[in-house]
Amino acid sequence: FSAGVSQTQLRQKPPGKGTEQRLFCEVFLTGVALFCEVFLTGVALFCEVFLTGVALLAAQSGRSSPSVAALAYPLRCFCADLGRTFMAFVRVSGDFCQAQHLSFVDK
Repeated sequence: FSAGVSQTQLRQKPPGKGTEQRLFCEVFLTGVALFCEVFLTGVALFCEVFLTGVALLAAQSGRSSPSVAALAYPLRCFCADLGRTFMAFVRVSGDFCQAQHLSFVDK
């Protein structure tokens, strides 16, 4: 480090630079959307693993159950479509919120 410059001065951002403001509702809706996306992905994977396991157990016991195994893929697609629809809703809600009021938070 150069003489006369402390480490705390190096860490500080210059005023007016590096501070990006985001809408408060955008921050909130993004957090909700990320939580729901992770939750829906987890539910879809759990259901797929569960239904595949049930189908394997049914096949081992001699009872072939193709209908249970056939549910795994459509269920995963349904959860993915639901997630995409929710993300589109969040995007539209964020635009509406931005049009209604401009309340910013520092990023």
